[in-house]
Amino acid sequence: LFHKLREEQPSNFKKLVLIFGDVKEKGLGLSAADRQMLIERITIVIHAAASVRFNDNLKYVIFANTRATRDICILAQSMKNLKVPFEGIVWTINQTITDNFTLYYILTILLHMLPAMLIDLILNFSGRRPILVRLQRKVYVINRALGYYGCNEWKFSNVNSLALMSSISPDDWNTFSFNYSNCDLKAYAKNCIIGSKKFLLHEDMNRLDAARAHRKRVHLFVKMVKSMVSIGVLWLI
Repeated sequence: LFHKLREEQPSNFKKLVLIFGDVKEKGLGLSAADRQMLIERITIVIHAAASVRFNDNLKYVIFANTRATRDICILAQSMKNLKVPFEGIVWTINQTITDNFTLYYILTILLHMLPAMLIDLILNFSGRRPILVRLQRKVYVINRALGYYGCNEWKFSNVNSLALMSSISPDDWNTFSFNYSNCDLKAYAKNCIIGSKKFLLHEDMNRLDAARAHRKRVHLFVKMVKSMVSIGVLWLI
């Protein structure tokens, strides 16, 4: 990759700025100067640092995967030029959960590989490099590797959590309680979305009705496309 870039566009290497950081350290291990430079200049954030080895030290994994993600969000919140397409969505989020491998394989072909092949074909005709089929193959391999963990039941003891909960005094219960058994998940999800729009994406909260109307249009469009694809597949069969 870098050899090709060095041959075709060597001047682009002048755009690279190396900074010191460490995802397992608080605040990503960034210096004040580097942090300020990122806040002033960055327009796109791709958080790809994580520990995916299941034999890593638990403390390291929590710091590198959980706290570092939080710190990335805090840093992105301060970035002046960051833009995220939240209101202008072009597709709806959906998922199909199954532990049936045959159904999973069929859905992978219909919903992942065939659209990827179509888009790569369009990219080929437009003179650009096709990338989606190769990417979807990687996604398939990763999902197969993680399938064992997702398709089996795992039990974790929470004895220590319950013991800690019982030791909280009544005076401190409202402040330090972490009992989520009565948590309203719908209200929690709603607050998360509103909080993301307001505090992370800095969107205009007065445009909620317009955003809802846009999402309904996209949802209808997605259902029409899926229906047409399903009818086409059944007709071919």
